[in-house]
Amino acid sequence: MAGEKGLWKLCSGGIWPSDVCGWKKSAPERAEVDSLRILLISSVKYWGGGEAWMLSVARGLIHREHQVTLVCQPASRLAARARECGIIPFTLRLRGDFDPLVMARLYWLIRRRRIQMVCANMDKEVRLAGLAAKLAGVPLIRRRGSDMPFPNKLRFRLVNRHLVRLIIVNSRATRNTLLQKNPWICSRKLRLIYNGIPTSPEGGAGKRGEVLGEFGLKGAWPVLAIIGLLKERKGHETLFRALPEVKVEFPRLALLVVGEGELRGNLEESARRLGIAENVRFVGFRNDIARLMSSMDFLVLPSKNEGFGYVLAEAMSQGKPVVASKVSSIPEVVEDGHTGLLVPPGDVSALREAILELSRHPRRVRQMGEAGRRRVQKLFDLQRMLGQVEALFGQVVGEVSVSGDF
Repeated sequence: MAGEKGLWKLCSGGIWPSDVCGWKKSAPERAEVDSLRILLISSVKYWGGGEAWMLSVARGLIHREHQVTLVCQPASRLAARARECGIIPFTLRLRGDFDPLVMARLYWLIRRRRIQMVCANMDKEVRLAGLAAKLAGVPLIRRRGSDMPFPNKLRFRLVNRHLVRLIIVNSRATRNTLLQKNPWICSRKLRLIYNGIPTSPEGGAGKRGEVLGEFGLKGAWPVLAIIGLLKERKGHETLFRALPEVKVEFPRLALLVVGEGELRGNLEESARRLGIAENVRFVGFRNDIARLMSSMDFLVLPSKNEGFGYVLAEAMSQGKPVVASKVSSIPEVVEDGHTGLLVPPGDVSALREAILELSRHPRRVRQMGEAGRRRVQKLFDLQRMLGQVEALFGQVVGEVSVSGDF
């Protein structure tokens, strides 16, 4: 590599520093992997768990001296956050599933940058980048971050059989769902790699009073937060219906609703109808999640289904317990009764009682928070995840056969 080690000049003229966003190389020993040339592609415009994973992997592999090309939509959250971290993305309008022009540009990009492997997330990306990679003789790995099966249609079978080398799943729940609902997927094609969270979250902790003062909530107790897209499956309505009776016992209750989405208007109306509007703050999309978490007492995530639930591990890494639904991968992340409380999905009464249980016992909140921090450090450490991803990518590029879960 010419010039200072760790700098890679892209053919588009961009330069990526080896110390992206202030990240330092990991201290733990890791297996040596030759420098790889990887293309990561995302077609999603909003910010979610898949986009968080893509950015974490891109940054982590750059730190480990690999050359990473990140392809994303021009006006996406991922493109904006990548630039904030010093990563210059290759932006491309990813629209139709079989757009010949897009496939041609991806093929050109793969050949021009001598890409050795492609990693995609969504079905659209797999079809577009998968065909381009196939023509270029490059393997494609897809990541499945949702506890939802693939449609059992011919095109999905053909694409996943013939264009996808391996599938990364981020939980055993997701793995089991695919094997049970998509019997045409071979278990040897699946690799389990849990999501990773920085042990020292970026953004720094803010002073509770200062953060709550921004929203006119000084002196509030308890302070809850629900973080994620404002979509029906996240269970916002279930949470709202649980809060009126909590408010009777804790009139200074506060809820931060972090995220954006199609349901905002409906949820604002629901808060007014239930008499909790003065206790709820809709704060929209935020880049300072760590700072907001520092002001909350615990996180609530009453989802109907989840892939992994990045926000669960993020909260636990900051010493915050979790009240969440007992669905999908959540029991793999949150240890019920030890790092948080799990309730049946859609059960308003059970959710209310769990919130009251933690609100009445601040000491238990602290104990669960510390247990959660230790659990993240043990199971969901970012460097551990990056090491597994790096090893898998290196093996696929080297055409080394690997079997079983990591």
